[in-house]
Amino acid sequence: MAKPLSPLIPESVYAKRRREVLKRINGGVALFTANPVATLSRDRDYPFHQHTDFFYLTGFNEPEAALVLRSDGHGPSSVLFLRDSDPQRERWEGPRLGLKKARKAFQVDEVRPFVELPRKFRELVLGHPTLYYSPAGIRAIDELVFASLRSPVESREPLPFSVTDARAILNDMRVVKDHHEIELMRRAAAITGQSLIDISPMLPEFETELDVARSLESLFTQYGADGFAFDTIVASGPNATSLHHRPGTRKLRRSEAILIDSGATYGHYCADITRVLPLNGAFSPAQAVVYEIVHTALTNVTKRIRPGITLDELQRKAVKELSTGLVDAKIVKGPASAVILAGTYKKYYMHGIGHWLGLDSHDPSPFVSQKNGSFLAGRLRPLEAGNVITIEPGLYFDPKETSVAKEFRGIGIRLEDDVLVTSRGYDVLTGRVPSSREDIEAITGY
Repeated sequence: MAKPLSPLIPESVYAKRRREVLKRINGGVALFTANPVATLSRDRDYPFHQHTDFFYLTGFNEPEAALVLRSDGHGPSSVLFLRDSDPQRERWEGPRLGLKKARKAFQVDEVRPFVELPRKFRELVLGHPTLYYSPAGIRAIDELVFASLRSPVESREPLPFSVTDARAILNDMRVVKDHHEIELMRRAAAITGQSLIDISPMLPEFETELDVARSLESLFTQYGADGFAFDTIVASGPNATSLHHRPGTRKLRRSEAILIDSGATYGHYCADITRVLPLNGAFSPAQAVVYEIVHTALTNVTKRIRPGITLDELQRKAVKELSTGLVDAKIVKGPASAVILAGTYKKYYMHGIGHWLGLDSHDPSPFVSQKNGSFLAGRLRPLEAGNVITIEPGLYFDPKETSVAKEFRGIGIRLEDDVLVTSRGYDVLTGRVPSSREDIEAITGY
């Protein structure tokens, strides 16, 4: 059973975040809800994972909870709804925080039972023109929200006129990490990185991809992780040409390489690291050629990171590096400028250079607001100190790809680091994890 409260970030930090939301909703009212418990099959549930917007504002890790923030200055500005203690249910499901402890733990105006939310909600939204809502996929809450809007034919009650997506506010807030978050992400990166280093010389002991995945996840737990950022990707041989391959029972072959894309969480914050390891201790000549192209791209793109640059610009740099590498290695015909102009590289590099990282492995992408009221994608937002992104160039040659020489077919190489943007440039949070071809071959140790 997960702990109900995060002990790693003080409540004063969560309270500050809630005050910032109150400023941004400007006379409105906002609702944030916990994730529900989801059924896997019959009487079996999926492992509970908290809605990250709700967690960002509360640090609370139980289902059946909601936070209402009211910015009009009349009545309570913050009301937290949660389950009360229930000894009978707790006997089966584990301890709950309960109302009494919650009133001491949270810096909110009121703490109420979750069962009161449907009855109290209409009262709490009265007098607010806009209702900000961060959906959690709970149909009953969705219906409650829309039932609380002002009727177009009966408007005697001052209910909200409209619903606005509260996720836009949280996206913008979450994109810059404070020092508490950065330290948690450093720890998640350290756990993930050390586990990868430890498992490298053990690879000959494993028979299948699934063996590797479960053993790696066990190391995460031993080093203090509280969960996994995403389903671990372990792809051997040609399976590495599938970007999000699920580890299966395919037998590992010593002549092949294995791609591992994984991440531990610590304090709910994610790491996301990808490395490729030779199963016999040394890359084949063709594997080495592709590896060097990708590693050069990783190195040179990372060097460009600084405040003011965008993910879009970093993507263009990655495309140039990979295309130049493909031409120089005579894998494709040049010049590189023609490969870029024609989009030929997209056959072998079909994804972006990276993504935002935080409470989610793919953290929210903040929109860029324009003066004319329109919005641009987050990849066009200039990076700033406190952003954490991944850098993950890759090349993938399908086993049936006839446009490249036979020795390259079935090779997939992706390398990924987690990078903090600093005021002076960048800090690679995963920098202690070997990435050069020579260092990777060295840590395999056999």
